[in-house]
Amino acid sequence: MNFKEIVENMRNWAEPKGLLDSNIIGNQKMEVLKELGEFSGSILKKNQAGIIDGLGDSFCTLIVLGLQMGIEYEGIEFKTDPDENWRQNTLELPIWYLLMGIPQMVSGLESDSQEEVFTLFASFTSLLAIAIKLELDLMECVETSWNEFKDRTAGE
Repeated sequence: MNFKEIVENMRNWAEPKGLLDSNIIGNQKMEVLKELGEFSGSILKKNQAGIIDGLGDSFCTLIVLGLQMGIEYEGIEFKTDPDENWRQNTLELPIWYLLMGIPQMVSGLESDSQEEVFTLFASFTSLLAIAIKLELDLMECVETSWNEFKDRTAGE
């Protein structure tokens, strides 16, 4: 599954549930924080299944947040195989540092301005860096999460 497919799946899943309403951005931010908390707990407990699930769920909740903000994602490419320079600079950062920055970035998001799109993608990139540090394939984690919740109703 690639980024474009994930976005389309999330859009098709969230829209009939009323989850793309820009009036509930605050709720979605809380959902992102909840998933990041579960992900953090799994890292601390060294729970590999929870890490995979938490990483994928966190990414998916960020996609829905972007859709609520009005980001269309059309023509946006998210590369999951960064170049060596990026790897060297980013992978020197500890996981806690990469993870702790996401709530701060998410808290200010409201619209689809260029700056806020950049901030959202910085959150995606932080999750990618964490996945690489944990020797996981981010898109496989997202697909695993997707397969677990695609048939759920809102609030489950």
